[in-house]
Amino acid sequence: DEARKRLGLPTDVPVLLFFGIVRAYKGLADLFAALPAVRDNFGGVLLLVVGEFWDDKSAYLEQIASLHIEDSVIIEDRYIPNEEVALYFSAADLLVAPYREVTGSAVVQMGIGFRFPIVTTRVGSLAELADKEPLITLVEPGDGEALARAIVRHVQRRSEVLPETIPEQRQQSVAWSDLVEKLEESLLACRNKFL
Repeated sequence: DEARKRLGLPTDVPVLLFFGIVRAYKGLADLFAALPAVRDNFGGVLLLVVGEFWDDKSAYLEQIASLHIEDSVIIEDRYIPNEEVALYFSAADLLVAPYREVTGSAVVQMGIGFRFPIVTTRVGSLAELADKEPLITLVEPGDGEALARAIVRHVQRRSEVLPETIPEQRQQSVAWSDLVEKLEESLLACRNKFL
C-alpha cells in the first residue's frame, strides 16, 4: 500500500507489472490484448508498463485505444534506475513477462530475486526456471486467452501464497554470491587446464 501511495496508484484493484525495455519480442501487445478479459474478471485492474520504449510507442497507444483500456494502463516510459526498481515491484501483485521469443530474461530473474509471482511464456530457458520456481506460471507465447487465465489465477492465489511463505532457497538460486562462486570455479578450472 505504501509503494502504491508513493506512485499515486489505487489500492483497491490488482496491479500487474510489465517491466523493462519495450520491444516487440517482449509481447506487450499480447498482454494488452489479454487485459480486457482480466479486467472483466476483477471489475478493474491496473497494468503498469515501466521501461523505455525502443519500438514505436504510437502503435501501442493505438492498441490501448482500440481495446478501450486507457483507464487500466499506466505507462512510465523511461529508464528506471536501480534505486527505484523495488518500489515498482512492491506496488504490484504480479510480474507479467509475455515474451514471444527469448533465450533468457533478466527481468524474470529479478522477479525471482524479489520472490515475486510471475506469469511468463514457455520460451528459451524460462521453461527450466519454472520447474524450480513455485511462483512461476508458464503459458504458450501469443496465447492471449491462456495469458489472461494465468493472470487471473495468480492474482486470486496471491492472498493465499505470499512471498514470505516461499522457502528461502528460492532467493539464493539467483544470488550474486552463487554467481561469483561459479565464476571462480570456472576460472580455477581454466587456469589448472593451461598450467
